[in-house]
Amino acid sequence: MNPVWASRTRFIRRIFFPILYMIVIYFGRHSFWLCWPTLISFGLLYSFARTLWVPPPMVERFARRQKVDLSPDEVRYCRQVTLVWCGFFILNGLVAATLALGHAIRVWRFYNGFVSYLLVGTLFAAEFLYRHWRFRPDGAWLTTWMNRWIPARHPS
Repeated sequence: MNPVWASRTRFIRRIFFPILYMIVIYFGRHSFWLCWPTLISFGLLYSFARTLWVPPPMVERFARRQKVDLSPDEVRYCRQVTLVWCGFFILNGLVAATLALGHAIRVWRFYNGFVSYLLVGTLFAAEFLYRHWRFRPDGAWLTTWMNRWIPARHPS
């Protein structure tokens, strides 16, 4: 078995499932489903944070699918963006958990079914636009538009 898959399997067996069982036993079946968005956020947090210690960072992996040779500045930027996503997943998971444990189902549904997706999309779009403004990748349609309408950032 691939060592990466073996470590993921160990993580699922030793940490994820026991936590899942404790939640189901403690809160009951209905509350388990309310905790699902929290588990997803913390699962994504684990996936992103782990890549900060086992390089390359998650965002760098995505970036290298578009551009194989990244500059050192782009690599540092990818690491910083991975940290931002980790912070987002922590906050999102905590909000989802708070709503699952103590608020009306309407509020929980509104946040987890609308607001959290809006926040993910906003963070993704803002990072995408900022990255294209900062690094101006050659040949990208957005770079062509930005070169025409938005001045390039000049290092100080």
